[in-house]
Amino acid sequence: MRLRRIKYTLYSLIIILISSMIINNCQAKPKRFEKEIPKISFVFLRHGTTDWAIEKTSDGFVDYGLNAQGRAESLAAARIIKAKFSNPVFYCSILARTMETCTIVGNFIQSNNIHLVVDLRGREFGDVKSIFSKLVRLSKEKKFEEMETILPASAESKEEFEFRCLNALFEVLNKHRERCQTIIIVSHDEVFRCFTQHLINKTFPMKKGGIKLFKYDYGHWFIQDIENSKSEAHFELTQCDNRPQEQEAVMRRLVINCLK
Repeated sequence: MRLRRIKYTLYSLIIILISSMIINNCQAKPKRFEKEIPKISFVFLRHGTTDWAIEKTSDGFVDYGLNAQGRAESLAAARIIKAKFSNPVFYCSILARTMETCTIVGNFIQSNNIHLVVDLRGREFGDVKSIFSKLVRLSKEKKFEEMETILPASAESKEEFEFRCLNALFEVLNKHRERCQTIIIVSHDEVFRCFTQHLINKTFPMKKGGIKLFKYDYGHWFIQDIENSKSEAHFELTQCDNRPQEQEAVMRRLVINCLK
């Protein structure tokens, strides 16, 4: 009788252990981005300022359009883009502030070569109505780790957000392997940080209305500050980096312009 009880107990423990292993294996694990980003240079433009951002609160909780300052920042960016880049094609986040930024730039340079990309949007925080005021307070206090602990289950995880953004970048650049165009991505600071972390293994903030050139050269990615550049160099052939002869011509032209 005792042996039978021991047997049943062992069988029960084995069943529990196997069930636990099956459940753990079946649970969705965060995707890791494993594709190689095409080695094609691109420009990143951050959207302009919103009234929400003036309150020093993350833009991610609401979808506001630009305010007067944000529209001025977008117009300033448009002037730089017109002066520095030729034949641009825009890939824009679907949120209001990025679309308005992209529209202002496109109208100024008289280009309608604009494509909306759903996956270039900011991180999804889910239904935050019940904790909205607390999130706003923590955001103002820059207590981002504490914010993570109170997000609803419907919120997009950091890993999911990074996978989505990097996959969107891959898809955009992959379209331009054989094209000679300036790719301009209009998106958000958190997307910019995701790109920098993945490509150069470091991250830093980007000002609203800022413009950065992600350039692949000599086997490495580096980031160039365009809006504060004193050089008059024109980056018209940055997207021909996959063509060695044209790349050399671009480099020669940049060196000559910088020495003038």
